Amino acid sequence: MHDDDLAIEDRFAGLLVLIYAQPLTTVSQLPATAVITDGPQTSLMLGDTPPATA
Repeated sequence: MHDDDLAIEDRFAGLLVLIYAQPLTTVSQLPATAVITDGPQTSLMLGDTPPATA
């Protein structure tokens, strides 16, 4: 994850696989619309249900 020779997108995909135990096929097919920003909060939608916000 600290290898500057890898693209940031590849490192981020690796984090999703490691931290959230998401299959690589799921991570590789995430659309840009899966990233949800609401003011200062940023969420990632990994399923059909949007993440809960406090």
